[in-house]
Amino acid sequence: MNSTAVSAAVGGDRTRVRRLVAALAITTTVGYGVLTYAFSALLGPMSRDLGISTTTAVGASTTAVLVSGLISIPVGRWLDVRGGRALMTAGSVLAAFAVLGWSQVQDAFQLYGVFVAIGVASAMVLYPPAFAVVVAVAAPASRTNAILTVTLVGGLASSIFLPLTGYLAHAHGWRTALIILAGILAAITVPLHSLAVRSTAPARPVTGRSDAGERRDATGEPEVGGRREVVEESEVAGRGEVSGTSDVGGRLQSSGESRADGPRNVNVESEGVGRASSPGRVLRDPGFWVLAGAFVVHSAALAVISVHLVLYLVSLGHPPARAASLAGLLGLLSVTGRLVTSVSARWLPMATITALILSVQAVAIALLPVVGRHVAGAIGCLVLFGLGFGVSSIATPAILLDRYGATGFGTIAGMLGTPTTIAKALGPLGGAGLAEAFGYRPLVLGVAVACAVAAVALAFTRRIAPSRHLAQEPSQHHE
Repeated sequence: MNSTAVSAAVGGDRTRVRRLVAALAITTTVGYGVLTYAFSALLGPMSRDLGISTTTAVGASTTAVLVSGLISIPVGRWLDVRGGRALMTAGSVLAAFAVLGWSQVQDAFQLYGVFVAIGVASAMVLYPPAFAVVVAVAAPASRTNAILTVTLVGGLASSIFLPLTGYLAHAHGWRTALIILAGILAAITVPLHSLAVRSTAPARPVTGRSDAGERRDATGEPEVGGRREVVEESEVAGRGEVSGTSDVGGRLQSSGESRADGPRNVNVESEGVGRASSPGRVLRDPGFWVLAGAFVVHSAALAVISVHLVLYLVSLGHPPARAASLAGLLGLLSVTGRLVTSVSARWLPMATITALILSVQAVAIALLPVVGRHVAGAIGCLVLFGLGFGVSSIATPAILLDRYGATGFGTIAGMLGTPTTIAKALGPLGGAGLAEAFGYRPLVLGVAVACAVAAVALAFTRRIAPSRHLAQEPSQHHE
């Protein structure tokens, strides 16, 4: 392939990646809006119509989150091996039918059954699979911006779908509202996932030399000057992690083969010490468990606020409509927080930035019981807390990529996603019990403590060097 053809391929692929990112930004926004945030707006009328308690209804949502967490690792493995097109398209179809089924439930048993399906669909279409697809196709230098774009748009899901769902439920009833939302979900996410999420499976590895001494890849394509000219769409984007590392222009360099004409294990894409970190080796890294603990605690805290904030604001004396509007600030401010996080990453490590933002969250939510009875005080606290409301969406993939590299990202992210998802599921349920027993004030202060603990853990992570076996793995693997 001549240089002109390579340049044309690279330019065309960049356009395709931009379209992919735009599509995922839209689908995750709609997905979170319908599968996650609509529940809060429909909780009251649905519970009354079905004749069940609020706690029982919240248990259905908890079931969905638990199911999503339990299958996140196999979903990640599928993404690493086969890519995201079929999985995300099928997940969109399942999600639409599940929401349609939700509109027809008559009792708690049926509600829980529907939310099992919603949990499966959520694991297939929301941020984790979207990030894995972005990592698979985007050039290393553009991954952070691509993920930021997806999360910036996705951060508007609550601000869009909470009022929309509330309006639909008020005007047409909660069942009709769900039918409309199912139609929106199907009409937008199914075609976008089917058309935009293409060629996202990992690149094929380099296998050796031909009989003539010419280096060839697994498909028999010759390499030039020790590197393979990339012609596949996913490889032009710069994904070379399976066979080694990627270079400018979408070429691959094998980092795991001894070569007579150059140093072994040259790493031209410095993006984490564990280039070929297997899940087992990652699990033996103490830093991974500190990260997991931080994100688990923080995820539980955010889930508690997401479900209980409106009720807590009402208990402080705010009318329900005002309380819902104040809660909507979290979605808007999460976009600002993500922008701040992305810009700050130019000067500070992502773990440090996240720790600072979580510290601000801890102070803000701790002050809410003190000043939250006044509108200005509530706004001030929620603005500061909202800055960190979506930071984990950016911080998690960025920290994992920095520490472990892109190889096996879907599986590693799934390993972290399982406990954090379980925390999101159990947090609101435990919070409901705590609020019933002691009131909302101890619950909110508990959220403040959780944010502070997570901040300290993330700051401490920077002091834990990746395990030696991770840093040495590429060279040891091929000796």
